[in-house]
Amino acid sequence: MHIKYILVSLAFTLLASWIIPTEFTTEDTAIHVPFIKKILTPELYEGDYIFLSKSPQAEISFYYLSLAFVSKQFNLTIKALYEYGRNIYFFLFFITLFVYSQKFFTRISIGMILGLIVFFHIPIGGTATFHLEAEIIPRALGMLMSLIILYLILTQRKRQGILFVGVAFAVHPLSAFYTLCLIGVYMLYKEQFMSPSRIIYFFCTILGLLIFLNLINFNLLSIDRFWLSIIRFRNSYAFLDLWNIVAWFNLLVTLVPGLIFLNQKKTRLHKWKFILRVTYFTAIIITFVHICFALIYPIDFVISLQLLRIWYYPTACSLACFAYYVTNYFKSRISKSVLLGIFLFVAVVFLSNKSNHTSSQWLEVGDWVSINIKKNCTFLVPFYSKGFRAISNRSSSGEFKDGALSFYSKEFALSWYKRYQDLHNWETLTTAQIGELSYKYHFQYIVESKNQERNLTKVYFNDNYQIYQISPLTICK
Repeated sequence: MHIKYILVSLAFTLLASWIIPTEFTTEDTAIHVPFIKKILTPELYEGDYIFLSKSPQAEISFYYLSLAFVSKQFNLTIKALYEYGRNIYFFLFFITLFVYSQKFFTRISIGMILGLIVFFHIPIGGTATFHLEAEIIPRALGMLMSLIILYLILTQRKRQGILFVGVAFAVHPLSAFYTLCLIGVYMLYKEQFMSPSRIIYFFCTILGLLIFLNLINFNLLSIDRFWLSIIRFRNSYAFLDLWNIVAWFNLLVTLVPGLIFLNQKKTRLHKWKFILRVTYFTAIIITFVHICFALIYPIDFVISLQLLRIWYYPTACSLACFAYYVTNYFKSRISKSVLLGIFLFVAVVFLSNKSNHTSSQWLEVGDWVSINIKKNCTFLVPFYSKGFRAISNRSSSGEFKDGALSFYSKEFALSWYKRYQDLHNWETLTTAQIGELSYKYHFQYIVESKNQERNLTKVYFNDNYQIYQISPLTICK
């Protein structure tokens, strides 16, 4: 590998670490970090309902086990583990971009422009995903592996690519599934075993058969409608009909450069045009499957696959086309350097207003709890707060973020939704009502805003939060 790729990737990694806000103990890491800590210290989170759910990362992948192993072997704190992992992920992501750029466009400058574009965290439609994630969550690692696998396939190293699919599946099964879909379409398309009309005919036939079976009460498409309503309420990003106008705008605008490139008759980049066609076509077919079996006749397995995230690939390819057009317009080195500087400046300004840092007062709450409260205690926290488990190493009676796991367990979905109904606005309840909830959900402490005063034993407070003990009789032992 050329030293130029390594040096430029290191530079972009430093920039990404500087300007992309960390999401440690917020967003998805609020769920992942406790699972890793639970492996390292089994007595943590005793009785926490979230550990009774099924999670792909906990059940069938090595993500949690691998990170726990690295943390233990190298004596790293979980925070340090994620900090190092985040930088390694950034480096591998950017070097992959630059290798793609050199291979298919013969210019690393296209990869550099594309690298700066992904700094902006442009949403991929309404899927709640980005091309460059802020942390080493399973999805981020899975998509990175997917890009590497596809590169191996595209460069005729099919055996290595297929073998690497197994590694991707061990980290993030859904990313591996998307990758296999793309590989299948690519290979069939390349060998001319398939045409768009044949694929559309096939899926229409299957759809017609399923509709017929459903009409004669074959019950092939039976689904738990209440579970479906919970999923649609909590995880609306997984349903095309629930996307808002901004999500549609983001997706369509992002796809425009690729559509222009596909309709460009005079081009020397035939290989990239073929790749672009495959990614667009695969995404359209997968979206058609989503419409059929997640919207019209829902099937729980199809819903759990979150098929709309297939649009990661055509949008990434389309943004590469945009970078190609930009570099063609600014041909001189000076103009390209100025352009890179402008992109970087705008990215810094843009992301400086999108910090996801946890407030210092919330961190102080977690630190105090982790030192002063027994490990088997459970807390009632503001339902829309994030990261209490990860910060405090103690159980939570429920948070909105927990609902993301509803995809993988109907029992958990019902449990979470019941907690949502009872707890999402518990701060407005009387002390007596909260006492009743403490018997139902087995929590011994509450954390709430300092503005609220209650006739309970206050054990801690800071500028923003305070902690009350519910009753000496229910104190955890």
